[in-house]
Amino acid sequence: MHYNNGSGLVHASLELTFRATRAPTRDAATYSVPYFVVVHEGAKIYSKRLYTLKFTFAPGAAATTITQSPDEIELQISNGKLPWDYQEMAGFQMTPAQIQYNQTRSRYVP
Repeated sequence: MHYNNGSGLVHASLELTFRATRAPTRDAATYSVPYFVVVHEGAKIYSKRLYTLKFTFAPGAAATTITQSPDEIELQISNGKLPWDYQEMAGFQMTPAQIQYNQTRSRYVP
Protein backbone atom coordinates (compact mmCIF):
# COMPACT_ATOMS: atom_id res chain seq x y z
CA MET A 1 0.00 0.00 0.00
CA HIS A 2 1.20 3.48 -0.83
CA TYR A 3 -0.48 6.51 0.76
CA ASN A 4 0.02 10.09 -0.42
CA ASN A 5 -0.82 12.25 2.59
CA GLY A 6 -1.03 15.41 0.48
CA SER A 7 -3.56 14.16 -2.06
CA GLY A 8 -5.30 11.61 0.15
CA LEU A 9 -4.82 8.89 -2.48
CA VAL A 10 -4.11 5.29 -1.52
CA HIS A 11 -2.69 2.82 -4.02
CA ALA A 12 -3.15 -0.75 -2.84
CA SER A 13 -2.24 -4.07 -4.39
CA LEU A 14 -2.47 -7.64 -3.27
CA GLU A 15 -1.36 -11.09 -4.28
CA LEU A 16 -3.85 -13.92 -4.00
CA THR A 17 -3.02 -17.62 -3.82
CA PHE A 18 -5.69 -20.16 -4.71
CA ARG A 19 -5.48 -23.92 -4.24
CA ALA A 20 -7.84 -26.19 -6.17
CA THR A 21 -8.25 -29.93 -5.65
CA ARG A 22 -10.05 -32.70 -7.49
CA ALA A 23 -10.24 -36.47 -7.54
CA PRO A 24 -7.19 -37.92 -9.32
CA THR A 25 -7.76 -38.64 -12.99
CA ARG A 26 -5.58 -39.24 -16.03
CA ASP A 27 -7.14 -36.32 -17.88
CA ALA A 28 -5.91 -32.76 -17.88
CA ALA A 29 -8.57 -30.14 -17.20
CA THR A 30 -8.81 -26.36 -17.44
CA TYR A 31 -11.33 -24.28 -15.51
CA SER A 32 -12.35 -20.62 -15.23
CA VAL A 33 -13.86 -19.31 -12.01
CA PRO A 34 -15.13 -15.75 -11.46
CA TYR A 35 -13.94 -13.91 -8.37
CA PHE A 36 -14.07 -10.36 -7.05
CA VAL A 37 -11.97 -7.91 -5.07
CA VAL A 38 -13.70 -5.19 -3.04
CA VAL A 39 -12.53 -2.25 -0.99
CA HIS A 40 -14.87 -1.66 1.93
CA GLU A 41 -15.31 0.04 5.25
CA GLY A 42 -17.68 -2.09 7.30
CA ALA A 43 -20.80 -2.68 5.19
CA LYS A 44 -20.04 0.17 2.75
CA ILE A 45 -18.37 -0.98 -0.49
CA TYR A 46 -16.27 1.64 -2.30
CA SER A 47 -14.96 -0.46 -5.17
CA LYS A 48 -15.71 -3.89 -6.63
CA ARG A 49 -13.86 -5.45 -9.55
CA LEU A 50 -14.56 -8.79 -11.19
CA TYR A 51 -11.79 -11.09 -12.42
CA THR A 52 -11.51 -14.58 -13.85
CA LEU A 53 -9.26 -17.17 -12.28
CA LYS A 54 -8.04 -19.61 -14.93
CA PHE A 55 -6.25 -22.75 -13.87
CA THR A 56 -5.25 -26.12 -15.26
CA PHE A 57 -4.79 -29.53 -13.72
CA ALA A 58 -2.01 -31.55 -15.33
CA PRO A 59 -2.82 -35.16 -16.28
CA GLY A 60 -2.91 -37.20 -13.08
CA ALA A 61 -2.72 -34.13 -10.82
CA ALA A 62 -5.14 -33.90 -7.92
CA ALA A 63 -4.17 -30.36 -6.85
CA THR A 64 -2.92 -27.13 -8.33
CA THR A 65 -1.93 -23.78 -6.86
CA ILE A 66 -2.48 -20.49 -8.68
CA THR A 67 -1.15 -17.06 -7.73
CA GLN A 68 -2.71 -13.92 -9.18
CA SER A 69 -2.16 -10.22 -8.61
CA PRO A 70 -5.31 -8.28 -9.48
CA ASP A 71 -5.07 -4.70 -10.72
CA GLU A 72 -3.87 -2.07 -8.28
CA ILE A 73 -6.72 -0.22 -6.60
CA GLU A 74 -6.71 3.55 -6.17
CA LEU A 75 -8.92 5.06 -3.48
CA GLN A 76 -9.48 8.67 -2.49
CA ILE A 77 -9.48 8.80 1.30
CA SER A 78 -12.32 10.81 2.82
CA ASN A 79 -11.48 13.71 5.12
CA GLY A 80 -10.81 12.43 8.63
CA LYS A 81 -10.27 8.82 7.51
CA LEU A 82 -7.04 6.86 7.50
CA PRO A 83 -5.91 4.16 5.06
CA TRP A 84 -6.30 1.39 7.63
CA ASP A 85 -10.00 2.29 8.04
CA TYR A 86 -10.54 0.44 4.75
CA GLN A 87 -10.08 -3.24 3.89
CA GLU A 88 -9.61 -5.25 0.72
CA MET A 89 -11.46 -8.54 0.45
CA ALA A 90 -11.59 -11.22 -2.24
CA GLY A 91 -14.20 -13.91 -2.79
CA PHE A 92 -15.78 -16.10 -5.43
CA GLN A 93 -18.52 -14.47 -7.48
CA MET A 94 -21.59 -16.72 -7.30
CA THR A 95 -24.58 -16.89 -9.61
CA PRO A 96 -28.10 -16.41 -8.20
CA ALA A 97 -28.62 -20.18 -8.49
CA GLN A 98 -25.46 -20.87 -6.46
CA ILE A 99 -26.57 -18.40 -3.77
CA GLN A 100 -30.01 -20.04 -3.62
CA TYR A 101 -28.40 -23.49 -3.31
CA ASN A 102 -26.18 -22.29 -0.46
CA GLN A 103 -29.21 -20.85 1.32
CA THR A 104 -30.81 -24.32 1.36
CA ARG A 105 -27.62 -25.88 2.78
CA SER A 106 -27.22 -23.49 5.74
CA ARG A 107 -24.02 -22.10 4.21
CA TYR A 108 -25.46 -18.68 3.53
CA VAL A 109 -24.72 -15.82 5.91
CA PRO A 110 -26.68 -12.62 5.11
